[in-house]
Amino acid sequence: MYKSCFERTAVSLIGLGFFAGSLLAADPSAKDALSDAISPVQKNVEYARVKADEIPDCRVQSTKEPGWAGWYVLSPAGDKLRRFADTNNDKQIDLWCYYLGGVEVYRDIDSDFNGKADQYRWLGTAGSRWGIDKDEDGTVDTWKVISAEESTQELVHAIATKDSQRFARLLLSSAELGKLNLSDELSGRLGRKLNDAKSGFDAMVRKQTAIGAGAKWQHFIASQPGAVTQVVSNDSDQDLLVYENVVAMFEGDVPGKGGQLYVGTLVRVGNAWRVIDVPQLLDNSEGVAQTAGLFFSAPGAVPNLPAENAAGNESMQKLVAQMEAIEEKLRLAKSDADKASLHDDQAKVLEALISNARDANEASMWIRQMAETISAAIHGGEFEGGLARLDRLRRSIPGANKDLAAFVTFEYINADYGLKLQKPEADFAKIQEQKIKALTDFVAEYPTADESAKAMMDLALSKEFENEDKAAVAWYGKVIANFASSPEAQKAQGAIRRLDAIGNTLPLKGTTIDGRAFDLSRYRGRPVVIHYWATWCETCKQDMKLYRKLQAQYAGENVEFIGINVDTVKASAQDYLRENASVVNWPQLFDEGGLESSPLANILGVQTLPTTIVIDKQGKIAKTNVIATELEDEIKSIVR
Repeated sequence: MYKSCFERTAVSLIGLGFFAGSLLAADPSAKDALSDAISPVQKNVEYARVKADEIPDCRVQSTKEPGWAGWYVLSPAGDKLRRFADTNNDKQIDLWCYYLGGVEVYRDIDSDFNGKADQYRWLGTAGSRWGIDKDEDGTVDTWKVISAEESTQELVHAIATKDSQRFARLLLSSAELGKLNLSDELSGRLGRKLNDAKSGFDAMVRKQTAIGAGAKWQHFIASQPGAVTQVVSNDSDQDLLVYENVVAMFEGDVPGKGGQLYVGTLVRVGNAWRVIDVPQLLDNSEGVAQTAGLFFSAPGAVPNLPAENAAGNESMQKLVAQMEAIEEKLRLAKSDADKASLHDDQAKVLEALISNARDANEASMWIRQMAETISAAIHGGEFEGGLARLDRLRRSIPGANKDLAAFVTFEYINADYGLKLQKPEADFAKIQEQKIKALTDFVAEYPTADESAKAMMDLALSKEFENEDKAAVAWYGKVIANFASSPEAQKAQGAIRRLDAIGNTLPLKGTTIDGRAFDLSRYRGRPVVIHYWATWCETCKQDMKLYRKLQAQYAGENVEFIGINVDTVKASAQDYLRENASVVNWPQLFDEGGLESSPLANILGVQTLPTTIVIDKQGKIAKTNVIATELEDEIKSIVR
């Protein structure tokens, strides 16, 4: 669409003499300058159009000012309609400006002066967005400037058009997260939310029906933004500003019938406001829902709510404030007993929030938060009694609400597994067998639930550990067949590629953590050991010490080691590598997304760490899933 539009624009401008000779040599006619062939690259820009019978009364005014030369197109009343400018004196137009009511509202910019627009700006009454189009294909690749309000507007459009890439452009990136100077705990929480958001958007879009192709964003609801104290500096430009509990109001496909989209937290990075979570649809008739914020939930952190629900809102606000107070105490708690008691208090408040919810959607939101909160506390070894609460919670969900029941049950299965493994006398084989049965039953009971894709991936991985590759491939195949558009399907395809790869070459390309291009084919003729790792994986770190010894031992055989880091935050890996340069001195690849969604992890369906793969001299995969104690034998077998 963009190329044809641009080509029409370019042809028209050439015909007008816009690209030839002196810009001021011959003014174009108003008819040509106002032609529909010369229009904004971006769709849905509202700008002044002139009726055909009024065009003869419009005029073109040649202008030369400091920094540019070109033309204004003026209406019969003298209002500005268009501006076409050459800003680098090369006699070619590189700025196309559009006006509404005499005010500039949009411009296409050719910043590298190659004849193609690569930046798009909305101005004046149209807002403040500034998009960058690196490959000049007519699609915004990243937002240089976007307000909080416009981020929610883009979010509504992304849902309406089912455009996951448009949503991804709004998300906080891993690189941006690494620069926020947050605590490891908070960075980890944010990283997990971002990974869940990437995979959860498609599922949300598939299920929702309120925001159709004709839906329109209406307005933004939030209290004032707050500065996060962890990163406040003397320079206000360096403060981390966040909005909590943001809601976007929208009009549906049917005029007059609108709704509420709960956006949650927005974070400012430079001049752009970033999304960190999957949005949720709320029941418009019941007012805006409230949740505990990610950064803070003090009074005023939630938007003002409709007066008719004031009593209920006040009650909910008190409960949310209690949640915030408990979270602060948990952050400072030292003893296991204190932590367990606080988690129990937190669960009670969540139960009250569920009981006081104004509608089923809000209750569902709190149920999900309760399940996630208890599960995280159990996995952290802080809330053994939480499993019984989680069990009661899943049993309390009405049978008709299959999606919610599946979500909580899946959390319960994983929490039960984690708790059993924490026991000193844990029998891993027996516990694993119990989990496999629970997951198999889960898939049978909830075959279409999003969590079933995750369960099938776990079942496939268990078969890999049992060296039953055919059974693993069968489970991966079911993920691809039943959840084709899911992130799990992409990883399942990579896993099948890995399991079927013995004797085949691996087309691995990427970028090293220090920004250099990498292509595995360049290592042809040398044995290669590929090691997937992350800074949170202690076993990975121990393996690297052994690999350093093997690297020195087999230096004469030209054995190469390649690391692939799957940390969520790039800076974590960079810091570790800098501090351990004497141990880890081989190339390291990195891409955003973490273990869950990094393209480097997905290409081979890597789900667990460490994962080590051995490549022979011919560039073919000799063995996958090599454990560290077996690696020397594998190296010996391929250097003979």
